[in-house]
Parts: sequence; C-alpha cells; structure tokens
Amino acid sequence: MDSLIEKIKNMELSKVEVQIANYILNQIDTVGMMTSSSLAQAIGVSDTSVIRFIRKLGFEKYGDFRKQMNEQLTKRYEAKQNAQTPSAKYRLTKERLQQSDFMEKVSGWVLNNIEGSLLKITPDLLQQITRTLLQSQHIYVAGFRGTVSCVMYLCSKLNLLLPHVQPIVHADSSALETMVDIGKQDCLFLISFSRYSEMSEKIIKIAKQNGSKIILLTDYETAPFARYADLLLTAKVEGMGFTNSYIAPFCIIELIILALTSANIPSVEKRLNQLDALVVKEKLY
Repeated sequence: MDSLIEKIKNMELSKVEVQIANYILNQIDTVGMMTSSSLAQAIGVSDTSVIRFIRKLGFEKYGDFRKQMNEQLTKRYEAKQNAQTPSAKYRLTKERLQQSDFMEKVSGWVLNNIEGSLLKITPDLLQQITRTLLQSQHIYVAGFRGTVSCVMYLCSKLNLLLPHVQPIVHADSSALETMVDIGKQDCLFLISFSRYSEMSEKIIKIAKQNGSKIILLTDYETAPFARYADLLLTAKVEGMGFTNSYIAPFCIIELIILALTSANIPSVEKRLNQLDALVVKEKLY
C-alpha cells in the first residue's frame, strides 16, 4: 500500500489523472470495493480514463488493482486487531478509569458512537433493508461471541413482526448445517465486528453462492467480507473498555425494527394481533 501511494505521488500526471489519483489517495480504505464504473462516476471522469490510469500504475486489469487493494487492507486490519489484544486493551482501560472525569468521557464516547453510526444510514438504505426483510421467506440472523447479544435482540423483535426468523450464534458445524438451506428468496442478516469470526466469512460466502440477499452490520466498509454484502451498515463499536461497545449497533437494530413497524404492512399488523391474543389467552405476560 505504501509503495503504491509513493508511486502515485512521484508520477507525472495529466489534469484528469490528478483527479483520479487524488480520489484514490483520499478514499484509500474504500476504493477497493468500487467497480471501475462506480469509481469513474464518483470522480466525474470516463471509465476509459480510470482504466488507463490503473494500467499506468502497473496493473494489467482493473480487477488486479481492486484485488490488491482489498488484500492490503485486510492485512492492515489484521495487524491492527492483533496489536489490540484483550490484555493490551485492559491495561489501557485501567488507565482511563483512574481519571477523575471518566464518567463524563464514557457518556461522550457513547454519544459519539451513536451519532457517528446513525449519520451513515440514509432513508434510502433503511427503506431497502426494510423491503428486503419483508420480502424474504426466511431470515437468518447470524453473529458470534460478543455479537450474540445483538443477534438475540434483533431476533426477539423480528419474531414479533415476521415469520421464519432463524438465529445462528454458534460458530461450529451447526451454523453450516443451518445455512445450507438458505436460498434465493431468503436473507442473511450478519452482525460481525473486529476481531471478525472466521465463521462469519464462511456463512456469508454460502449465502452469496446460494443467491440470497445479504445485510451486513459491521464496523468498517473495509471489513474482510464487506464486499459480499448487498446492503451494508456500519457501526462504531470501539469503547473505552477492553471490549467492543455494542450500544451503537443496538440503536441501529432499534431503528430497523421501528422502520418495519411503521411500514403499515397488513401481514405485520395481523401477526402482532394474533400474538397479542395468544399472550392474553395464555396469560404469558
């Protein structure tokens, strides 16, 4: 990555090439997920100009450039994750908690996570997610280790509104056994944050191969398997403590549930009425 950046900086560039180079340098963490057409459109130049510039960088095809960008980003994030071990985070947490104003800092940190996460969600994205969930025959909600709490909360709310919601929370063969039935009319809602579970990538690949819709809630657009997602949500989960903070993801889940509730779908209202009648009849408050 550093050699590529250095090469761009030392090249003699035309006016159009300067535009392309500046965009790549400014969007170094996300450009690998863009097609040549989407990159050209974002910059405001032709596809031909982009392809020509990529070849000038030494790549035979745009796909080679994209692959290298994604591979380098994965290595960077893996190195970052390995450096941030639980023990290292724990030592940092102890230092923070010894500060007299740590309660004020915690509240500020949490609010910043929530605001930064919700600002990235557009009405159009929320509408697409709502439509995908409503149109899916089966909804598989997956997440492992720390994200299990998010998965179970989302499933508990979705079960009130929609049928056939299946949680997947064990990173073993049972996850694969459940995912083997996913099809084109179904949806995978995967929740995964660093350090990313290897099982997350395995099941998202299964969903992709089977033609299912994929909604991914993760921490970065450059997460190792973000490129497989049809709809991508990002949440800030870095906390003051030595573990991830899931307050922002919970807020996003709440937003999705409220969007579903306000969709005025007759089947949703009918389901809620049926469930309410059963609860009253059986006195299961």
